[in-house]
Amino acid sequence: MTSTRTAVIALLERYFELSAARAAEVLQQLRSHHPEAWIYPATVEAIYQGRYRWVSIAQILALWQRRGQINCHFSADYERLLLGEVPEQPDRINVETRLPAIAMTLPWVPEQPGEAFVPAQDQSGLTERLYKTLVKAGSDCAG
Repeated sequence: MTSTRTAVIALLERYFELSAARAAEVLQQLRSHHPEAWIYPATVEAIYQGRYRWVSIAQILALWQRRGQINCHFSADYERLLLGEVPEQPDRINVETRLPAIAMTLPWVPEQPGEAFVPAQDQSGLTERLYKTLVKAGSDCAG
């Protein structure tokens, strides 16, 4: 279990802000009270739940022990992310792949009152229907 031990210590150092020596002590304390095979998944589970105190790992282990089984909520992808096994982010981010097409279109603002609305890139008609609804709501409030 050396690689798992190393991973737990690395996670304790990184996410629980413990020194290497203190992380080793915490790991030894957890191993004395809980099944060794459960410590690593409990550590990842604590991080997944946003619980960054080592006592949270012990609480998760105690809960699992009462239930008699492990109950992880994180995915394998999340686990790989924690261990740094994901590729580095590219230097240049392609905005078009990150944002939906509707978010990249500029909002239409009439230059003159009463100007006709013509959506340029909205094929679904959603923008036009929304605009007409807003105009109708505005005229209902004004009149």
